[in-house]
Amino acid sequence: MKPDVSDPAGIAAMPRSADPPIGVWPDDPVARESDRLLSQLQVGVAAGLAANQRLAELLRSNQLIIGDLLMPIVLRRIAEAACEVSGADGCVLVRRSPFGDVAEAVGFNVDSAELASVKALATSTTAPGGYSSTPVMSGERLFGTIYLSLPAPRLLGERENELIEALARTAAVAIDNAELFDESRHRQHWLQASTEIFRQLLSGSTDEHLALITSRARDIADADAGMLAVGRADGNSLEVRVSAGRAAEGLVGWVFPIDGSLSGRVVKSGEPILLDDFAVVDHLRVPVRDDQLLPVGPTLVLPLSGSGQVRGILSLVRARDRPPFTPVDLELAAAFASQAALALDLAEARLHQQRMMLLEDRDRIARDLHDHVIQRLFATGLSLESIARSLGAGEVGERLIGEVGEIDAIIRELRSSILRLRGSLAVGEDALSSRLKQIVDGATDLLGFTPSLRINGTMGKQLGDQLLEDIATVLHEAFADVVRRGGVTEVNVAVTLTPGLVTVTVHDNGDIEARSPIRAGLTKVRALALSRSGAFDFAVGADLPSEGRILTWTVPIDPR
Repeated sequence: MKPDVSDPAGIAAMPRSADPPIGVWPDDPVARESDRLLSQLQVGVAAGLAANQRLAELLRSNQLIIGDLLMPIVLRRIAEAACEVSGADGCVLVRRSPFGDVAEAVGFNVDSAELASVKALATSTTAPGGYSSTPVMSGERLFGTIYLSLPAPRLLGERENELIEALARTAAVAIDNAELFDESRHRQHWLQASTEIFRQLLSGSTDEHLALITSRARDIADADAGMLAVGRADGNSLEVRVSAGRAAEGLVGWVFPIDGSLSGRVVKSGEPILLDDFAVVDHLRVPVRDDQLLPVGPTLVLPLSGSGQVRGILSLVRARDRPPFTPVDLELAAAFASQAALALDLAEARLHQQRMMLLEDRDRIARDLHDHVIQRLFATGLSLESIARSLGAGEVGERLIGEVGEIDAIIRELRSSILRLRGSLAVGEDALSSRLKQIVDGATDLLGFTPSLRINGTMGKQLGDQLLEDIATVLHEAFADVVRRGGVTEVNVAVTLTPGLVTVTVHDNGDIEARSPIRAGLTKVRALALSRSGAFDFAVGADLPSEGRILTWTVPIDPR
C-alpha cells in the first residue's frame, strides 16, 4: 500500500473524536452575549473615534470662526464648519438684523436658486423641506439660523445635534463680535468724515460746503439719496439747496412749507427723527418729490444746529426695499450733522474775520483818500479858481474854470468811492453798495462799456433784502432798455440815500424822441415803485440840460 502523498501526515486516516473542538460551545448563551458585547464595543469605538474626529473638527472650526471679525468671512466660515461637523451635504446660514428681519443668507455647497429659496422661507417657523434647522442665539437675541441639507432618510443623531448646537453658540458670539466691529468701523468713518468736513470747510463757498456735507453723509449712511434744505427769509418755508444720489437730481431750488412737513417738525423741535418706513406717516411730507424720487422707505431727518438755531435740515433716505436705519445710524448721523453745523459756524467766523480785515484796510484807504488826496485836490482847485479870477475874462481863464470843474468831478468820484468802501464796512457784503457795484460791473458785457456809479448820502440802517432786490430789478430793466434802444455810449447811475428815502437815477446819452413810449420792462419798474408807495418818472430831450434820457425811481425805505 502506497502512502497518500497528499496527506503525508496521515491526518485524514486518523480516528476522529466525537467531542466538539476545544473552545467551541455551540448554543452557549455566554458565547452569544460575548459576541454581542464585542460588536457593541466595536461600534462604540468607531462612534467614539468619529465623535472625537468631529469634536476636533468643532474645535478647529471654532478657532476659525472666532479668528476673524469681518462679517462676510465669519458667516462663510460658520456655514462651512456646520457642514464639516454634521456631515451634511450643504448648509445655508441666514443672519438676522437686530430688528429681527432677515439681513442676508450665506451658503456652502448650495446653488444660488437653493440659497434664495431658503432665504425666502426663513421667515416661517418651520425649516424648508429637506433641511434641519438650528437657531443661532445668545441670550434673548436671535442672530440667525443654520439650515443643513441632509439626504433622505438620514437624520442628525444626538451627538451631531449636540455638536451643531455648540457650533451655533460659538457662531452667535462670532456674529455679535462682527457686528460690534462693523459698528466701530462705522463710527470711525463718521469721525473721519467730520474731520474731513472741518478741514475742507476752511475754503470754498457755502453751497460747496453744503454739497460736501450732503455727499459725505449719504455715502457713509449708505443712503440712496440725500438733500439739504435751509430756511428762507419768510420764515415759513424751506428751500432745497443741495441734492445728491439716486433720482434726486433736479430737487435743488424746490420750496416746501415748514408746517406739515417732517423737516418742519425737526426745525421746531431741534431733534433728529428716524423712520423705518416713511409711508407710515402719510400726514407729513418728506422734502422730496414723489414723481422724481424713488419710493421713500427708511428715513433720517437731521438738524444742522449751530449758533443756537437750526441752520438747515439734512435728509437721508433709502428705497422702500432697503434695510432700515438703526439707532446707531441715527446717533452717528446726528453727531455728524452737529459737527458739520459747528464747522460751518467756524468757517463763517473765519470768513467774517477775513472780511473785517479787508474792510479795515478799505477804511484806512478811505481815510487816506479823504485826509490827503481829496484835501490836496480841493486846495489845488481853489488855487486854480483864484488864478482864473485874477486873469479875468478870456480863453485861459475859461480853460482854468473848466479844469476846476474836472477837479470837482474827480473829488465827487473819490467821495463816492470812499462811501462805497465805508458802506461795505458798515453794512456788510450784502449792502447796497456791494450789490450795486456787482450789477454795474456785470452790465459791461451787455452794454459794451462800464457804467459809472455814484452813491450819495450815508446809509443809517441796512436796507431790507426785498428792497435790494427791487433796486437790482430797476437797474437790470434800465440797462436792458438802453440795449434795446441802441446808440448809447455812456450811462451814469446815481443812488441817493436820504432819511427815509432811496432814489435811483439812470442817465444815458442816447438819442430818443421826446414822445417815446415807456417799454414793458419800464412798466414793471413803475409798478415796483407804486407797490412801495413811491414814484417813477423819466425825462427826455428838451427836458434835460443834455441829450439822452434820465430815469428816476424813488421809494421810501420803510413803506407805510
